[in-house]
Amino acid sequence: MAPSPCIFNVGRVEDVMSVLLTLITAPKHESYSIRDSYCVLKQYIPAKVLPFALTPGSEHLCFDYRDSSVEPRIVLVTAEMDVHPIADSFSEFLAQLHE
Repeated sequence: MAPSPCIFNVGRVEDVMSVLLTLITAPKHESYSIRDSYCVLKQYIPAKVLPFALTPGSEHLCFDYRDSSVEPRIVLVTAEMDVHPIADSFSEFLAQLHE
């Protein structure tokens, strides 16, 4: 599952949201759950940063609640566990998606 359009900008580079994470892990099917992703990431990323999607390179798009408990920023957590800002809100992130 992924939105269409699904391309977003990270600085001068484009990336793709390829998989939306699920709330539940399906036992007999390959699935990508928020819980499983968070368990892998939590020791490497700041508190209050929660994954919601993946890129084809297995990088994570995350909600960043560090500055606001109401409207989180959107960040990209790279394979190296660097955190890059993408948008100031989820609405702004959705508006930036393009083909």
